[in-house]
Amino acid sequence: MTRFRAKCIVILAGGCLSLSACAPALMTRIDSSGASAQAITKGNAAIILPTKINITPEWQQARDAILANLQTKGVDVAEPATYSIEISLAARPADLSLATMGGTAGMEPIAPIGQKASAKCASNDFRLVVVLSRIADGTLLYKGSASEYHCKEKLAEIIPVLVDAAMRDFGNPKGNYTVIRRKAHITL
Repeated sequence: MTRFRAKCIVILAGGCLSLSACAPALMTRIDSSGASAQAITKGNAAIILPTKINITPEWQQARDAILANLQTKGVDVAEPATYSIEISLAARPADLSLATMGGTAGMEPIAPIGQKASAKCASNDFRLVVVLSRIADGTLLYKGSASEYHCKEKLAEIIPVLVDAAMRDFGNPKGNYTVIRRKAHITL
């Protein structure tokens, strides 16, 4: 191999490494609440299907990943069930805000207007919410939500990240916080 060619390979490899170091930061917004691990005993759960008739492939992907995560914690899906699981998955334009009626406080934001990723494309807010309740008395045992803004990625690509983040605090809820991560791939 010529010396020139070897230098080119080294420069290209160094350039690729610097591209990964400059990858944009992504903020995963996480919110978790519920009981401590002692209140959640091993048992069976029943999945509550979404009210809409058409279950999407993305929702099924999220459901399968959540169930796999719960199985590692001793919760299986079977009848009779001790728990119920509700899974909500949403994609919305990030320039829209979501809020709920909050009693005397008025409107309480659920999802604020998102950041503008670039002038080249419109951002989306991808959000996953997992709720585990005890069937006997309706006690909320765990609620975990995770969301991220994305410009070019598809929802299906982000589901594994959202599932990991939403289930991160299972048995040890930590409230509302943000985790910053970097994209794991390099596009040349």
